[in-house]
Amino acid sequence: MVSSHKCNIQTITFFSLLFFCNAIIASGFAIIDQSVSSMGSAYSGVSVQAEDATTIFFNPAGMAKLDGRSVSAGMHLIMPKVKFNSAATNGLGGNGGNAGKLAMVPDFYFVTRVSERVKFGFAINSPFGLGVEYDDDWEGRYHALKSNMLTVNLNPAFSYAFNEQLSVAVGFNAQYVQLELTNAIDFGSVCQHALSVVACNAVGVVPQGADGHFKGKGDDWGFGFNFGLLFEPVSGTRLGIAYRSKIEYSLKGDAEFFVPASTAFLTSTGAFKNTGVQGDLTTPETLSIGLFQQLNQQWNVMADVTWTRWERFKQLAMHFDNPQQPDEVQAEEWKNTFRYSLGVNYKPVDNWLLRLGIAYDEAPITSADLRTPRIPDANRYWFSIGAGYKLSTALSVDIAYIHLFIQDSEMNASTSSGHVLKGSYKEDDNTVGAQLNWKF
Repeated sequence: MVSSHKCNIQTITFFSLLFFCNAIIASGFAIIDQSVSSMGSAYSGVSVQAEDATTIFFNPAGMAKLDGRSVSAGMHLIMPKVKFNSAATNGLGGNGGNAGKLAMVPDFYFVTRVSERVKFGFAINSPFGLGVEYDDDWEGRYHALKSNMLTVNLNPAFSYAFNEQLSVAVGFNAQYVQLELTNAIDFGSVCQHALSVVACNAVGVVPQGADGHFKGKGDDWGFGFNFGLLFEPVSGTRLGIAYRSKIEYSLKGDAEFFVPASTAFLTSTGAFKNTGVQGDLTTPETLSIGLFQQLNQQWNVMADVTWTRWERFKQLAMHFDNPQQPDEVQAEEWKNTFRYSLGVNYKPVDNWLLRLGIAYDEAPITSADLRTPRIPDANRYWFSIGAGYKLSTALSVDIAYIHLFIQDSEMNASTSSGHVLKGSYKEDDNTVGAQLNWKF
């Protein structure tokens, strides 16, 4: 699944500079950070709040609740910590350092009125991302060194209000994905499998003593849709349902191999040559159900349950154009997950809104054997706090902070070449965000 044709749309150069989203904030490789205003309450009730233009992503039916034109632009700074602790005692390498890398995730939203009942919105954001990078000499270098995934999602949407109680919406998504994977190659072990231990020792080529390098990079466009429903049976009580479809990609690209001079003779069969590569990727559909309840003029409470169909991620596969290069297929077999969140808003005075939230987010990985260094995911608990302040009738700002308590997890991964990586992961994450809202 590392693959890519050369991007022939010039605007992607701009987007690639803007959306360097290389970290994970939700389970799997999803990025839930698409709204700083919702971030403060742990994204509880995102399908029902309809507070600003960011509702386009979570439930576009919420656009019906917005007056006039509005713009929201936000930035999230994600600071993950991902550390591996080896169970090995034979000194095969280091632990890889902090594999979690600092990432910045921006988003932009615009909503305008088309008619009395119809609103139009447009969003640019990054719903999926991955950024894990280990030290070059770490123990698991034959499993993974660098794993980067970047997405840019363009999402126009329309909402229709039947009346003050009920609105619906539909959106279209054009999503670009770029994936890059690297790892070391143990040409010492390759030599022994191809020839013999005696022959390889004779030329000084031994396991873990003649490392090479692999890099695969790819991209593609995919298309999907989203829709939502917002129902307010009585003033101050809202129910919301929002759905985002799967998006399928056929990735095509290039694979590069670096072979040390001492093992160049292993390429005589035609293997380990630079070649094209391809693979398929499907991002999962999600379904959210939310509740918003206004208790009084100062307090609101929100809740949300989101289901994600991660079972679509069956394997990580690379199919090489070179017939002499065996395909790489790694089983994933993820499960579907639920995310549960609860939050409150408190309005002490007219210009201020304070937010607090908690959440529990299931990981899709089912066992230590299926956990890999590329996505060492685990169940996580969220704690968030945030605030919104009205600068004027037209301008407001939001800030928020989230800490993720990620459960320690075990790993017992194997590569197709027989390298076993056994140990555990300790992870956590801190994210801060800021957002500007403009109504005009």
